[in-house]
Amino acid sequence: MDNPPRLFIPLQSKQRQEELYTSLRDYVQSTTGFAITDRRIYKLETEHHGAVNVGKSEIAVGKRLGEGGEIVVAIFEKKDWYLVCTQSRGAFVDSPFYIDGADVTLASEFG
Repeated sequence: MDNPPRLFIPLQSKQRQEELYTSLRDYVQSTTGFAITDRRIYKLETEHHGAVNVGKSEIAVGKRLGEGGEIVVAIFEKKDWYLVCTQSRGAFVDSPFYIDGADVTLASEFG
């Protein structure tokens, strides 16, 4: 089992991490209307058996979302769903990507 890193927001100064995380969480919560849990999610492991997107994947803060995608800035949890933020989706712009909790096999928190 790998050791998850401490909380971080990619591409931001270390001094503002907590402040930025809280602001981002508040933004996502207010724009989606969802009650976000207190868990600080670092990584999701998913397995989807739908007609189009079949297979396993990993979504992690600081890594690209899919092949050639944007860097994941934060992952939030609400009941039965995960909200994945990138620079152009969810991180103070637009709405996040939604991941069905039924597809998540493991949700790892920051250390």
